[in-house]
Amino acid sequence: MHVSVLHCSSTKAIWNDLKERFEQHNGPLIFQLKCDLVSLQQGFMFVSSYYAKLRSIWESLLELKPAHSCPCDGIQPWCDYDRMEYVMHFLMGLNEAYSSIRGQILSMDSFPLITQVFSLVVHEEKQRLVHLLHMKLLMFLL
Repeated sequence: MHVSVLHCSSTKAIWNDLKERFEQHNGPLIFQLKCDLVSLQQGFMFVSSYYAKLRSIWESLLELKPAHSCPCDGIQPWCDYDRMEYVMHFLMGLNEAYSSIRGQILSMDSFPLITQVFSLVVHEEKQRLVHLLHMKLLMFLL
């Protein structure tokens, strides 16, 4: 290997040569993560468990994204779009029982952050659980 980098004129050129040769392509991993992301559904999970799985996939994808270093705010619309995508994936995988809160979130004038959306949905889930426990208690007493 040392012979092949002898023609390089600088350490930067050596680094670039080695990087091109040995850099692993993450295409298969990105593909698998994207498949996992679009197929993830809440199913029988609590909202917090579903969110944790979604977040894990999303963070893995973010690690594979190229870094950006724009000193201006020109990149901000792309960052906002990424945040909206994250919220959309979360909402798309929720059970149909959350269609009402989903509609409310999608109707908001300014698109909320994922933490706000998660909080709203967890609040809805807790209300549903309290109602369900109340109904079971009533059935038990009758």
